[in-house]
Amino acid sequence: MNNEYIDNVKLIDKENKEIFTRKVEILKCNAIHKSFQVDSKSVLVLKDINFTIKQGESIVLLGASGCGKSTLLRLIAGLDTEYEGDLFFHDEKIKGTSVKRGMAFQEPRLFPWLTIEENIEFGLKKDLEKCQKKIVVEEHMELVGLNKFKNALPHQLSGGMQQRVSIARALVNKPEILLLDEPFGALDALTRTNMQKELLKIWAREKITMILVTHDIEEAILLADRIFVMTPLPGTIAEIINVDIDKNDKFTSKRILELKNYIYNKFFSGN
Repeated sequence: MNNEYIDNVKLIDKENKEIFTRKVEILKCNAIHKSFQVDSKSVLVLKDINFTIKQGESIVLLGASGCGKSTLLRLIAGLDTEYEGDLFFHDEKIKGTSVKRGMAFQEPRLFPWLTIEENIEFGLKKDLEKCQKKIVVEEHMELVGLNKFKNALPHQLSGGMQQRVSIARALVNKPEILLLDEPFGALDALTRTNMQKELLKIWAREKITMILVTHDIEEAILLADRIFVMTPLPGTIAEIINVDIDKNDKFTSKRILELKNYIYNKFFSGN
């Protein structure tokens, strides 16, 4: 093997490592304000939201119900474009939905008449060949551990399994950002813990940027690199907390309790 080839490979590898290390900016939010019309009156839901998210980060929007978390996620997804301010994805203003921003909701929202395989395939780009679709769908069924259930209908699966299908469908187009709106809110405690662990595995494997909405403090700490704590209506970002726990230690670390008490005391006790 010639030295020039080896040098070129080393150069490419170095560039890729530098890009990953730099964690380029992927999402930018500047002075976002959002209002809704309720009984002919304007209600401010989001007020002066500002943040930057880098590629590969796991971000959690944490706050009480009704603080505007899901509204902000919908703006990022492009499901709602009526707002003041600027919201950029790779320096381009978000003007609508895109396969580059996949979204999973609290309810799986699966088609009851389609099999698991067909539900996942439904979200795929239409221009793919049939054989390509089959390969991609099989990869994502394996990713969420549902290979043996590809011919099952949604009602034959548990709530946790249905949510796995929803996540697989959100990931099937290889989005750059995965948006999750309280995806485990309707699950029992044991299933929820298992799904949190599965989500961390998916995040680590796919190297995807993740933004998750929750009102559960412990879940936020377990899943986040950074937590954006939001105030009650109108929602603002009160503080951004860095979660300084290695992801491999998150389910056993004593630091979880310290962070949990800090967040609770500062934002929910008024201290």
